[in-house]
Amino acid sequence: MKAVLYLSRATQTFEKEQLQQIEEKSAANNAKLGISGYLYFDGNHFLQYLEGEAELVDPLLEIIRDDPRHAFLCETQEQISEKRFPEWSMKNIQSILLEMNLVEKTIIQTLSLFGDKGYSINAGMSKDLFKLMDHLKAVVY
Repeated sequence: MKAVLYLSRATQTFEKEQLQQIEEKSAANNAKLGISGYLYFDGNHFLQYLEGEAELVDPLLEIIRDDPRHAFLCETQEQISEKRFPEWSMKNIQSILLEMNLVEKTIIQTLSLFGDKGYSINAGMSKDLFKLMDHLKAVVY
């Protein structure tokens, strides 16, 4: 299985209703594919975490990358043996917990720095970012 964490910048303004529609459509599609994850939007950036079988995650990621409503900035991936968020076909985590928002803001700031400067994420940094996902899992469950 594969886990993907990416940051993108919105290329348009999003209303709350639009974000809810994205979440609902993604949740339905992901549930059919057995993909789980979450979406966080801070008003400018999307931070998304996806997990599932690579042969299903990779084509979905291509569709997401091609979506003109946002521009990819930075991405990292890792191999996983089990899902962190198996019940979340696509969760909008903005409204769950303050601590989770702090984790997401840290990840957004880190990935923004790398994306804006054109830096590559090395294996150590990638591992640390996914450790934050483990922390998020511990907070939720």
